Amino acid sequence: SVQVSDLRADPLLMWQRKYYALLTVFLAFIAPTALPWLAWNETLVNSFLVAFVLRLVYSYHVTFLVNSAAHIWGSRPYDKTINPAENKLVSILSVGEGWHNYHHVFPFDYKAGEFGPGPLNLTTALIDVFAKIGWAYDLKTVPSKIVKRRKCRTGQN
Repeated sequence: SVQVSDLRADPLLMWQRKYYALLTVFLAFIAPTALPWLAWNETLVNSFLVAFVLRLVYSYHVTFLVNSAAHIWGSRPYDKTINPAENKLVSILSVGEGWHNYHHVFPFDYKAGEFGPGPLNLTTALIDVFAKIGWAYDLKTVPSKIVKRRKCRTGQN
């Protein structure tokens, strides 16, 4: 078993654990539906369909695209012998998770892409913000020299 006494000693985590089911229903269903209805005078049906149903449909489809489209279509600049590819459309839709060839070749790099933070990799930008405020640390990256060597050795050129 895993030793988690530090987590059990955290009152905020224990509160969240105690009220997990209620928080999930409230934050995933009630709040997203009620906010547009109450704050912007949107109809309850539209609030539910857009803020709950459409949000879930979009996030599920984008998640599945990462593990389907980004394993089929795109370039393979780091390793042409594996299925995962760099897919710009998937990266745009998923705020940075479409750089799958890089991610599979260098899984320990927190950036999941060679480009760093930017409009096509907002995930990295968010992790960088968390690092600046101390919520993320010991971030691992691949030196550019190693990336270039790997591209020359196994990449699609």
